[in-house]
Amino acid sequence: MQDSLGGGQPAVVRELIELFLAEAPALLDELGAATMGGDAARVERAAHTLKSNARLVGASALAAACQELEWAARQGDLSEAPAHHDALTALYDETAVLLREFAGRLLGAAISV
Repeated sequence: MQDSLGGGQPAVVRELIELFLAEAPALLDELGAATMGGDAARVERAAHTLKSNARLVGASALAAACQELEWAARQGDLSEAPAHHDALTALYDETAVLLREFAGRLLGAAISV
């Protein structure tokens, strides 16, 4: 993953991971609020943004799950959105642990996000 991010420069890779970890919780909150409000356009937008950000840091499982929700929302189908949101939140939590560990190994210090 390091070679594909930030030109393989550890400090850049770590910064990208830190940005992802800082921004993803707000996107998950937005997804939850949009889901509860039945706002398919907001769900689609938040899922798309989270998907793109997840891909950027190599979190392919999270990106794929976001894509499923994005596509459903694009069709106006939010029937499974609450379950998708719950699954995305759990998947993000798992991904965040792995990314924190990876980022910590890059420069030998834990990250604060």
